[in-house]
Amino acid sequence: MLEPFHVQAENRLLVAGCFQAPGVYLGVDYGIPYFTVDTAGNGYPTHPASDAYLGFLKSTVAQRNGGVLLNGPFNSVNGDEQPLIRRLNPDFSVDREFTFDKEAYPPEGRAVDTLAELSDGGILVRFYTTADKTYRLRCLTPDGFYDRSFDESIGDQSVNSWGGTVSTALPLPDGKILLGGLNLVRVSRDGMRDSDFTPPPAFENIICMALQADGKILVGRDNVFGDERPHLQRLNPNGSLDTTFNVPNGAERTRIRASSIS
Repeated sequence: MLEPFHVQAENRLLVAGCFQAPGVYLGVDYGIPYFTVDTAGNGYPTHPASDAYLGFLKSTVAQRNGGVLLNGPFNSVNGDEQPLIRRLNPDFSVDREFTFDKEAYPPEGRAVDTLAELSDGGILVRFYTTADKTYRLRCLTPDGFYDRSFDESIGDQSVNSWGGTVSTALPLPDGKILLGGLNLVRVSRDGMRDSDFTPPPAFENIICMALQADGKILVGRDNVFGDERPHLQRLNPNGSLDTTFNVPNGAERTRIRASSIS
């Protein structure tokens, strides 16, 4: 089973998930293979799956400095007992300068997803709590400490109408953050909602987003029943619909199932 992958520098693909190694039953051997893709488009693992990663990798975030954030219900990485979130150096050794702050983990927390690396190096994470069966957004510093300056309640509640969750986050160059889920909002670096960003009415079920060089935003959506708008649309920087963007004929009803677009 594969989780979302990332394209890194030098045509390298980072693929995480649950893999079956020869002679090992699926569900026992877990790992994070690292593929190098040559100019012919052929890939081969340079860091194959290994039981050194005891648990399941839910998602990865490729950082700008070449490091990799890992998260999921694992117990250790390469013998280093650091659960939930760990960071690897570009050579895949464990980055021991990164320590996940347990105070950021909410009471009765169960699952954790790393959503994005912010423009200042901060890390946006999402927790699921069994107490109230809801998700919580929190921010970590670049070294993994709990960043209490980020008000996780504002943007999370705005996106979490009807008990949903933030499914995707897009950090912007100016430090603001787009949060997509059942709704779409833009928040400042401290988590406060930005009222200057106004998406179209009933612009819901956001799956993935990408920022263009001109500041416009590509958005992939899963439309609700009766919504005849294309599943892929483009917004202006202020959130209004870009009416000059037209999906080719025959593709307007194609359903988006990607974790990211670019």
